[in-house]
Amino acid sequence: MLSLLAFIAGVIMLIKGNFRLLNRLVSKRDGRLAGVILMAPFALELCLVFSLSFSMVSDSMVVGADGSVSISGEMFDAYLDQVSSYSNLFLIALGAAVAATGLIIWRSPQIGMPAAPFTNPPTNGQAGIQPPPEKPKRTHPLAGYGSFAAAPPPPSAAPKSIMTVAEAAAYIGQTSADVERLIDQNRLPASRSTSGYRIARSALDDLLNGEL
Repeated sequence: MLSLLAFIAGVIMLIKGNFRLLNRLVSKRDGRLAGVILMAPFALELCLVFSLSFSMVSDSMVVGADGSVSISGEMFDAYLDQVSSYSNLFLIALGAAVAATGLIIWRSPQIGMPAAPFTNPPTNGQAGIQPPPEKPKRTHPLAGYGSFAAAPPPPSAAPKSIMTVAEAAAYIGQTSADVERLIDQNRLPASRSTSGYRIARSALDDLLNGEL
């Protein structure tokens, strides 16, 4: 009867998986393992009883002249004695299964367990939990050499007095083709060299001021 109850409880655990019991949260893997362990004693008992029954029927079955099948009372009593002799084995298996299930549940984490507060080590010389040592503060490798600041950005270079076509175009905000067209239209004075036109900055300033 006890093994049957354990078998039913094991089936429930196997189907449900994770569950809470005795303020413990059992995971799905541990819950199914506990269910299989609880089901094992009844399955063992069932297999052994069927094995003994089949052996008794095959050895002591008597077939009458009219085709009826009967078993002698002595053989049936011997069968009951043999089954009862295994009762201690069944109880041991059931106890081991219950103990293993209890161990699985006990190893599961507790629900709502507050964390233990950290206490300072005792001052009377007794051993205690020592706090972790503080890490030394790192100093800057240039400490002690005065104050440092980022270097100011370099000043923008003054425009050249003589410029190429590309530099002149960038100076007046036009394209190189526009500068060459102004030169071709004699609206912008320039000198021609082997490497291209050369334009004075003063001429560009006069062009921007509308004096050309």
